[in-house]
Amino acid sequence: MKRRLLIAGGTGLIGTAIRQQAEKDGWEVLLLSRRAGASIIRWDPVSEWIDLTQPMDFDAIINLAGSSLAEGRWTSERMRDIRDSRKQAASTLEKYLADGMLRTSVYIGASAIGVYGNHGDKLVNEDTPVGYGLDWLADTVIDWEAAHQRIERLGIRTLMFRIGLVLSRQGGALKAMLRLHWMGIIPYFGSGKQLWSWIHIDDLADLTTRAVRRLSENERNGLSRAVALNARSRRMPADDVGEVGVALVGRILLGNTQHG
Repeated sequence: MKRRLLIAGGTGLIGTAIRQQAEKDGWEVLLLSRRAGASIIRWDPVSEWIDLTQPMDFDAIINLAGSSLAEGRWTSERMRDIRDSRKQAASTLEKYLADGMLRTSVYIGASAIGVYGNHGDKLVNEDTPVGYGLDWLADTVIDWEAAHQRIERLGIRTLMFRIGLVLSRQGGALKAMLRLHWMGIIPYFGSGKQLWSWIHIDDLADLTTRAVRRLSENERNGLSRAVALNARSRRMPADDVGEVGVALVGRILLGNTQHG
């Protein structure tokens, strides 16, 4: 019998990659989405509603849901939506898990390395204190993790992944970097000296599906960073990309243009 996986936020870049990897591994995958479609269960996290008429059992639930950080300016309204959408998604799952309409033994919640705040060039790990009060993004991720932890308190084995900058040709930061590649132009922000911990989309999908299997086999809860071993400055990936097939790379800085 096929194992069954439910992904909240499964129509985005990361969710699509995880779904493809899980199906390749033999899982039956259903998605939670506002839009109707094949293999989709409709939901509305704002009103804490999932379109269920009877309990459904899953071997694992992965929660990636939340408004994209990359879409639009960070206005006060936008920042509130980014924070609330994550809390509402986790709260909705908690509600349906608590009343037994959703049943699972394994829950994986997405988080982000932004939880630490800005530490400059200092190394951080799972034991580094979170950056409460350091900036808005850190506070948002802290609230996000707290919402996941309430599901853990239901007695469900829970793992949170603090995800770095996800690189994929299908979307996200790398696609934006490659947009002007044909002109020999690779953008980066500010000075380009900021450290970015990153992970390739294929590695993240593989890591997540492996974690589902591992959690299914033991009683451990946990917290892990989903990043490559070596952080890079924001400028270095731009230079790396620019060196592939490009003799002269133009660099664009926000508010300023340099030639070199």
